[in-house]
Amino acid sequence: MEKEVKNDPQPGAAENHEEASHKWGGVSRRTFLSGTGGAALAMAATGLAGSRVLAQTSDAPSTEGAAAAAAPKTSKSLKYPNLLLPYKLGNHVLKNRMIGTTGTAPHLIVGPEPCPNEAIMAGYANAARAGASIVILSQPIKIHPTTEEDVLKLRAEHPNLANPDHGTDAGHFTWWDLANAGAQNLMSQLTEAVHFYGSLCFWKAELRPPAGYDVSGGTTQEHGVSTAKQETIGAGMAGPGPMAKKELTEEMLQKIIEDVTLQCALGKECGFDGVWLHCGYRGSPGARLLSPLTNRRTDKYGGSLENRARYTIEMCDAIKKRCGQDFLVMVMISGEEPEGGYTLDDGAEFAKLFTGHADMLDVKADGGSANAPDNWITQRTPNLYMTAHYKKKGVT
Repeated sequence: MEKEVKNDPQPGAAENHEEASHKWGGVSRRTFLSGTGGAALAMAATGLAGSRVLAQTSDAPSTEGAAAAAAPKTSKSLKYPNLLLPYKLGNHVLKNRMIGTTGTAPHLIVGPEPCPNEAIMAGYANAARAGASIVILSQPIKIHPTTEEDVLKLRAEHPNLANPDHGTDAGHFTWWDLANAGAQNLMSQLTEAVHFYGSLCFWKAELRPPAGYDVSGGTTQEHGVSTAKQETIGAGMAGPGPMAKKELTEEMLQKIIEDVTLQCALGKECGFDGVWLHCGYRGSPGARLLSPLTNRRTDKYGGSLENRARYTIEMCDAIKKRCGQDFLVMVMISGEEPEGGYTLDDGAEFAKLFTGHADMLDVKADGGSANAPDNWITQRTPNLYMTAHYKKKGVT
């Protein structure tokens, strides 16, 4: 481990190269990679990147082997002495246990073009420069340019419950087009900028079902959850919308998997090291299949925990088959759901079922507002109880 784990490049190392004449999309390296490095970082210690990511609070020295011995000395009062240690994940070595920008896209600085612009490139490069071992792009990327019809459809299917005249935030996202050669070139520059600081680069795959379809037939009303409560937890915003739906057939579910694997193959060509699959708070088909609040199917995708996890497992396996084992897959799920949904114990069982198929599990509170950095939750670490429970149940 001592030979294979390298210290990550420091900002000072980059400055030796910034005077060079290299250009990033017509911008000097100094301009492109400049910034305060103040990008938001999420501790991987709140997820399940490894069985010992959450460290004890005692004064005992770490037992992470040679990597621990080479780590900088830390204060006895430091709660997470393993946070800055490298971590080996398959054939990849993460420079620490911190992850940047999971599920949060700075989309209001994105223009109409189907590719990353200078501001977005600099933002994600700065997340890597600030120390994130994995930088996750939440900007939607798919094989589809954004059109005016797309924006209007999003507004219609995802109404803004608080301010109907304003429309939904979903209309502010521009999809980057993986099938566009010019967009591929600029996405390759973005991933190279992240790699420059020794970080890996993921993106969030587009998992949207066809319009008018849901994982179960009927409406999107969630069993056991009132309409008012759904508005509070954001299910109506995250899900396919409030209109009546037809049930996705098994063939349609497989078509979504095929589309995602093609996205991943093209993304890998652009230098992405892995993909982040959104399977939380009943948003994507994978999330809605996991939840008894939305999954009322009677086929192989409904009923038992194993059946409800089957679709996500099939997607992970298809990605690995197409892109290779070194292409990493991170699955995000709700740690637990509201009453009537799955419990902490159920979530831990899902995690065990994903083991050997997904590489990492991103465990979040149920609903976007419970995870956002600008909320008013007063607890210092309000969501750690979920991963602590998972670990007690034997999840690695």
